[in-house]
Amino acid sequence: MKYLIELVKTDAGLTDEQATKAVESMMKHFKSRFPEFLHSELDKIADGSDFGDSFRDKFEAFRDKLSYAAKQTGEKAEGLAEEIKIRFNEFLDSLKKK
Repeated sequence: MKYLIELVKTDAGLTDEQATKAVESMMKHFKSRFPEFLHSELDKIADGSDFGDSFRDKFEAFRDKLSYAAKQTGEKAEGLAEEIKIRFNEFLDSLKKK
């Protein structure tokens, strides 16, 4: 948070202690409003870094997991549909034999 503290101190004409308290208060408020997975991004911004790289990595990992889960669900649904079709045909065949 040193970057943001120095920025607030300089722009607002505050002492080190005042700027530190102000930034800590802002960060606490922001973190209470943002999801926890974005807290590290907020910390990076407070340190003077850009938003994005680790968030993008986390988002891509989440997207990949979601895609994998959807594919597995689809494959299971296809297997279940095929099983139902087989059982239904067996049932119809048994009715024809009667």
